[in-house]
Order: sequence, then C-alpha cells, then structure tokens
Amino acid sequence: MARWAPARADVIGEYADEALAVFPAGRILIGLDGDDAAARTGFAADLAAAVVERGVPAEAAAFRDEAAFRVDLLGPFRAGALLPGDRAVLVVEGQGLLEPGVVGIWHLTAWLDSPEAPRVARRSVPRTRAAVTFDLTDAAHPRRVFADAC
Repeated sequence: MARWAPARADVIGEYADEALAVFPAGRILIGLDGDDAAARTGFAADLAAAVVERGVPAEAAAFRDEAAFRVDLLGPFRAGALLPGDRAVLVVEGQGLLEPGVVGIWHLTAWLDSPEAPRVARRSVPRTRAAVTFDLTDAAHPRRVFADAC
C-alpha cells in the first residue's frame, strides 16, 4: 500500500505560514543548516519563494563566512537596505549556522537532514539547536520531524 506524503511546496508553505504567524511584524531571519549544500540551497530558495507568495518580501542567501555575512548581508538587512520596508524575511542557508556564537542571530532555525549526504565532523551537535528538523530523504516529499523530548 502506498503511503501518502505531502508535496514539497505544501511542507515548505506551511513552514512559511508558521514563520509569518510567529513573527507577525518586522524583519525575520531564518537560518537553515545541514550537511547537504544542494539541499540547503534549494530549500532556502523554495522557502523564500513561499514567503513572497504570501505577500512578504523575501530573499535567500548563502552563509560562507561569518565576518562577511555580518557586513554584507546582516547589517544591510537589519537597516532595511536589503529588502527595504518594515516587513521582510531573509532565509540564510549554510553550514555552521547552529554553532555557538552564530545560532543566536536567527529568529527561526531548521536542520535539514539529508541521510545520503556525507556527515561532516563537528565539535558539537548542531541539529539539537534547531527549532525544526526536516527529513529530506525524499526531496519531493520532505517530512517535518518532531524530535523533542515530550
């Protein structure tokens, strides 16, 4: 028997709805981390597009270097030079966004779990710092994973 799974656009759209509901005003920073660069890039682009579909300006960006990110993206975004206006969303993807010292930048965080991606050795376990986890085993039908301690 085939198992039903929601379409990618629906799962990402629900996350966009949640982000906009949790933060009903202002400028929102969303950080996406995970070991698969292609999965992060695609998810960030799709999430930004879903936010735009809901009438809020949004852009996806890549995080490669903290110092450059703070100067080139974070400062201009917070000042309204990047995505002008009172309401906007910046979806940032990159490895290390959930590490100490950086994790506090984001309003919302997600770990993108791609089981086929090679695991990157890290000193910490960043996925435990993510507010949300998405299982991207089937990229066309990602699943939100509720892995809390309740």
